[in-house]
Amino acid sequence: MWGGDWPARFAAHFSGNFEEQPAADGTLAETVNRVIARLPEIERRVVIDYHIMCLSRKAIADRQKITEREVDSIRARAERMLRGMLAGFVEQRFGVCTTVDSACPYCRAAARDAIDCELAARDMSEAWSSLRHRINKQFGLDVRRVQALITHCRFHCVGLE
Repeated sequence: MWGGDWPARFAAHFSGNFEEQPAADGTLAETVNRVIARLPEIERRVVIDYHIMCLSRKAIADRQKITEREVDSIRARAERMLRGMLAGFVEQRFGVCTTVDSACPYCRAAARDAIDCELAARDMSEAWSSLRHRINKQFGLDVRRVQALITHCRFHCVGLE
């Protein structure tokens, strides 16, 4: 679809082992193109502009008529979707197990879905520290730094922008 060796770079971005990746071939390019085509339109445009066209966040924001923060959010959401859609292929093809967000204490929590629902329903005026304290108490977590919650909301929660 877009030519070049971008599918190998793109797949390697999600597997974390670029140096160990073989050169792109038809199967890899076809698979990545097919998966990107399955993304919702705005996610597809942002992924293409960012990863394939190598445009800056500002250029993408101007082009799509959205803010740079929305570009970050859409790109993060699209990358999560792509990791999920490509996980089986990457594991089969490259032998790389792609566990998503395993370092995040909120993603590892047994009640992750309930935590994400709570975060989606939060009052935007609530301070991050009080939100962290409330989530910790409600779900029996011991997360001591507010940055973990901010990172979780920004990069790991689908639909939380």
